[in-house]
Amino acid sequence: MRIKKAALAAAMLIAAGALAFLAIRRGDAPAKAQARGPAAAAAPAASEAKPVKVAAAAVGTLRPYIDASGDVEALVNVDVFPDIGGKVVEYKVALGDRVEKGQAIALVDPSKPGSAYALSAVGSPISGTVTSILAQQGETVASSSSLAKVGQVDQLKVVVKLAERDSAKAAVGMSARVSFEALPGESFAATVSRVSPVLDATSRTREIWLAFSAKEGRISAGMY
Repeated sequence: MRIKKAALAAAMLIAAGALAFLAIRRGDAPAKAQARGPAAAAAPAASEAKPVKVAAAAVGTLRPYIDASGDVEALVNVDVFPDIGGKVVEYKVALGDRVEKGQAIALVDPSKPGSAYALSAVGSPISGTVTSILAQQGETVASSSSLAKVGQVDQLKVVVKLAERDSAKAAVGMSARVSFEALPGESFAATVSRVSPVLDATSRTREIWLAFSAKEGRISAGMY
C-alpha cells in the first residue's frame, strides 16, 4: 500500500507539474503575441512608385557672373542749356519728339521787374530725340540749368552701377546678357564698353556701360 500510495503521489506531482507547465506556456503566448504585434504594426507600407527624370551626364564649364540692374540710355545724350537765365515761357517740343540741331526746344523770358527783354530761344545742340524734359513751364532757371536732354536713340547703352565689392571684377570687353521685364524669357548679348575709373563717393558704386552686340528694335531708351 505504501508503494501504491507513493506511486499515486508521484503521479499527482507529475500531473501538477504538467498543468503548471501548460499554464506557463499559455501565459507566455499573449506576451509573445503582444511582442510580435508592434513589430508587425511598425512594418513599412509599400511605397507608391513615383516618376523620376533622368538625363545624360555632360561635361560643362561653370563661369562666375555678376547679377546687376541698370537703365537703357541713348549712347549720345546731351543736356540743353539756355543762353541766359529767366522764366521758362513755353516748351516747343514734347518728350520723344525728333529735333534737328539748332531747333528751338523752349523759350525763356529773361525779363526782370522794371525791365523787359525779348524772349530767348533755347536751341538743341545736336540732332536727335528729346529723351527728357527737366524743367516746368513757368519755372525760373539759370543759365547753368538743363532744360532737356536730346539723345541719338538709334544707338543705345545700358548703364549699370556695380557695388564696390564687385567693381574690381569688371573689365572692358567682358561679355554680358541683358534681360528685361518687358521681354520675358529673352536675353540679349552685350559687351562691357566702358568702366569708370573712379567710384561714386556717396553710393560706393562704379558705373559701367554695356553695348548691345546687335541692334534690337524692341529695346528703347528708358527701359529697365
